[in-house]
Amino acid sequence: MLHLDTLFKTDEGWKFSTEADLEDFVWRNIGKILGLTPLKRQYSIQNDCCDIIAIAESGQLVIIELKNVEDRYVVQQLTRYYHSLFAEKPFGDLVKYNQPIRLIAITPNFHRHNHIDQAYNKLLIEFFQFEIKQIEKGLIFNLKNQDEEEISSVIIPYSQENIVDEIISTPKLRVLPRISRAFEKSLDERHPEEKEIFLRIRKKILEFDERMAEVSTKVVARYGHANKNGDIPLTRLCAEFYSRSINKDAFYDLILSLWLPIPSRRDINKSVYQGKTQKILIRKFNEQDLNISLSILINPNPKSERYYDSYSLSQYLKIYKLMTGKEFVDQSLDVLIEIALDDWQTRCNDKK
Repeated sequence: MLHLDTLFKTDEGWKFSTEADLEDFVWRNIGKILGLTPLKRQYSIQNDCCDIIAIAESGQLVIIELKNVEDRYVVQQLTRYYHSLFAEKPFGDLVKYNQPIRLIAITPNFHRHNHIDQAYNKLLIEFFQFEIKQIEKGLIFNLKNQDEEEISSVIIPYSQENIVDEIISTPKLRVLPRISRAFEKSLDERHPEEKEIFLRIRKKILEFDERMAEVSTKVVARYGHANKNGDIPLTRLCAEFYSRSINKDAFYDLILSLWLPIPSRRDINKSVYQGKTQKILIRKFNEQDLNISLSILINPNPKSERYYDSYSLSQYLKIYKLMTGKEFVDQSLDVLIEIALDDWQTRCNDKK
């Protein structure tokens, strides 16, 4: 199911919100749309970046350039990509370069200059025009060639409750921000079994408070109360995911840290503990919440795993009761997230 922000409706019909959204859809459905096998996306070569590189069943290389709006220079782009790929001939074990490289432009509309450039270009460049059609409570991605013949038609997986007759403006419900493209790619390529857990935790965190923000890069996603410049100060962080490389064979681990209250010191002779908030590494959180352990990190840097103390989940919840008087019967990762969220909210309210 596509995220709500992927599409929007105007007087002219449904549109993709960004070119990246269009690319995501075409990449995932390229077999249905063009009968091709995806090879690479955002492929960099000789200072150029091709949107999608695909391959036909015959071994023919296909270069696809996508535009979410009318663009005058799509022919020139495809010409440069052709030059670079033909010169270097990558993917030699898959591509048969004795066949001509196929060049495809996909846009909602073509500028008249595109047709002039196409007519006088020595390369054969195919133009395909797409549109999103609404049929009752469903959306269809249609692709036509230059002769207005329909090439393919693919159902767009989009929530029916958000498909209405009138123009959609700001929805009444709170819509979660989209995951950054870089971090989502990291999840897709490196953590197929953990992505669902990440999305569940992310949803729980972001829906907790309207002040909760998400700042992410390719390797780290942080959650907390952001400043006006978009950065999240260390004192207002709540949670963090970090993508860590295990070895050179591209095996990665997804690490979760939470900012949790811990005692200022351990003193078994006292019945009440004074607490402070510290970054805690949560271990084994993806194994059905079994044997979760908490390690108190020395350094808040995402790459750091040095710690000076650790607890089992049951030990921590007992100490948390001594600090706050609150008791949890359930012992799970969700409980730890609730504690982190409550502590974060208290810290943010205290700084008002």
